[in-house]
Amino acid sequence: FPNNDIKCDVNKIRAQVFAAETQQALTWSIAKDKPGNKVLAEKLNLEQEKEAWLTRHDRDCADLYGTLPLADGLPVMLTEHYDRNPEKALLKGRIGYMKSWILDDREDSEYQNNVRYLRYPPKTVLVQFTEWVLDEDADRKVERPCSWVLDGMSEAGVYPIRPWNRDWFLDQRRPRPQLGVKRRQLPLAPAYAITAHGSQGQTLRAAFLDLQIGRGVSAIASYVAMTRNKTRYLYT
Repeated sequence: FPNNDIKCDVNKIRAQVFAAETQQALTWSIAKDKPGNKVLAEKLNLEQEKEAWLTRHDRDCADLYGTLPLADGLPVMLTEHYDRNPEKALLKGRIGYMKSWILDDREDSEYQNNVRYLRYPPKTVLVQFTEWVLDEDADRKVERPCSWVLDGMSEAGVYPIRPWNRDWFLDQRRPRPQLGVKRRQLPLAPAYAITAHGSQGQTLRAAFLDLQIGRGVSAIASYVAMTRNKTRYLYT
């Protein structure tokens, strides 16, 4: 997609479709935003302000989603470099699959109509990371769990992802931003959509492209998107 706002929206919509197709109740990890003193002094209706902040896209909020969907088996990607160990290489954009999560000890929310909104981000989300290896019998590459196993884990490629704290600014486009907010959220995103800019340097097996020239985006973004695949197929 040309812009981050539509990318985030599509990611969350597709996560809801995934939960419905796999017959799962959907859980939402709601970010915790702590405003700085200048925000407290300037924003009179803070409760409504906080609700509006949760609707902002990730790039506006230090790469952390305001509302992050959780479901067993959901494909997710890291939004930050998490473990630079060459064996694991859990870097920004690395894709894995949610296995389970451990709730915060204070969590007291419940499911309503097959949806649960957490009051606190989970303490940990277990994600199984995979790699593409050659299957000699089938003479093609297949996706398999990574071979490494962490201490205390029973499955290969499973890594605990914990919430991060990051600072972002309501007035970030000013020369000297002052309205700071500290956000706590998991550094994950559903792995269904990326921006053309974010896809630079990647080689994709397949992709659907939105070639509309988005706000603040040049036509070169469409070229970048169209050159991510090894082969060309056109669907009309």
